[in-house]
Amino acid sequence: MRINLLATIDRNYLPPLITMLVSIGQSDDYNELHVYVAHSALEQEDFDKIQAAIDEYKNIIIHPTRVGDELFHDTPVIERLPKESFYRLLAFAYLPEEVERCIYLDPDTYILRPLDGLFSMEMNGNIIGASSHVYSFMTPLNQKRLGMGKKAEYINSGIMLMDIKRMREYRTVEEIITYVNDNIQKLYLGDQDAMNAIFWAKTFNIDERLYNMDEKTVKRHKVDLDYVKENTVIVHYNGKYKPWNEGYKGILDELYPPVENKGPAPKGKLKKQAKAFLNITKLNKQQKVVLSVGAVVWACLLFVYFRFGGALWEIVKDPVIFKQWLDRAGGFDDLVYILIRAVQTVVKIVPAEPLEIGAGYAYGIFGGTLYCLLGNIIGSIAILALTRKFGRKFVDIFYSSSKIDDMRIFRDQSKVYSLLFILYLIPGSPKDGFTYLVGLTPINSTAFLIVTSIARIPSIISSTWCGYYLAEQNYIFAAIVFIVTFLVGIIGGIIYNKIMNKKKEEADEKKVNV
Repeated sequence: MRINLLATIDRNYLPPLITMLVSIGQSDDYNELHVYVAHSALEQEDFDKIQAAIDEYKNIIIHPTRVGDELFHDTPVIERLPKESFYRLLAFAYLPEEVERCIYLDPDTYILRPLDGLFSMEMNGNIIGASSHVYSFMTPLNQKRLGMGKKAEYINSGIMLMDIKRMREYRTVEEIITYVNDNIQKLYLGDQDAMNAIFWAKTFNIDERLYNMDEKTVKRHKVDLDYVKENTVIVHYNGKYKPWNEGYKGILDELYPPVENKGPAPKGKLKKQAKAFLNITKLNKQQKVVLSVGAVVWACLLFVYFRFGGALWEIVKDPVIFKQWLDRAGGFDDLVYILIRAVQTVVKIVPAEPLEIGAGYAYGIFGGTLYCLLGNIIGSIAILALTRKFGRKFVDIFYSSSKIDDMRIFRDQSKVYSLLFILYLIPGSPKDGFTYLVGLTPINSTAFLIVTSIARIPSIISSTWCGYYLAEQNYIFAAIVFIVTFLVGIIGGIIYNKIMNKKKEEADEKKVNV
């Protein structure tokens, strides 16, 4: 049987591609395997390396397939994503006419068995056959985000059976490019999102345990290595951990051939958190009550997490998922974000920066900044109302007596608003904490909200700007903005400490003189 295979790569993935091709040769010695390697920058020496590696497998025929820039000359997608990432979507445009069906394979796959079972699978009029690695409420989120049907499944495009003939009849290159141009802002995962959005009605699901086995599938179906060895056809190393790098997490790397001179382990996404130690014996009665209530709240949150699964964590750790979660609120997503921001302002232990970056990712610089400010204003109004209703006893729950005594720096009415503007302008200053202290003073609430809202704008813009560049996948500028903001925050913290120390000295001197 002739089997057509498609791989799309740049030079960085040449070694994994060679390993994948060798695994095909080792697993199948009787089918005729035509491999179309779509690329834009490989040289003849690269294909010489490929041929030398698989030379003993006479049933594998390599077809170098250079894809020209003319397919992408009229689309902005290249500003965000490499054009190679869209080669799958337009496979019908450059594959030869005799190719009517093919299997697409990411280079980070490893083949354990012949592919003829997948290649000859009945498609029943569909165009794409693929596995879904998305479950729980992420499915309806993707359906809404990409305009898919209610019964559609979001597929992983790393391994696909593709009916190229029907694909040519279903859409033109112009139609697909137009869709990408019109929807570029919501294609967070590049051509995988576009593939789902365009072909969802002509897609059917194939068993991930057989044709797209990754580490998540191992855990989801509770299979072991013996099951994989006896049943799986294609293993997919689609996470950040790769068997050719150090630090692989899972069991599937045991199937991959040994790699000399492995690359470095991927950097962890979670930042190291500062550890706070709390001496229970020194807490007052009110603080113990708050601590107890907090423990109950955390217990409830843990229950919800373990009850409904790890998908909840995906929402808070990833700007893309956060945006999808907001999209689920439909026309109320703006209001939902503003309320979240307001709660963050009141509950000061919740960090503001991730929410601000998420706002920039979801709504852009202007919209993100506006919604952050609205949330701040609502939260600040709530703080002022609570502190002025319940007084120092309420603030004492969150602050020590020494901190509350610092509010005397706000008593000079002639300079208080200029001082507030400076303190709220400085990156790294405890802005929401100041709001609690200001609530104990006779400062005019309206003037306070106006002055501090204006002062917050530069700090918020820097975070939303970072989120905007992340949405555009302009990681260099996002990193630059983040680093500059971080450094400015450090400088701001130093300036803040100097201002506070000076103001305290002035207040103490006035107190002594009195």
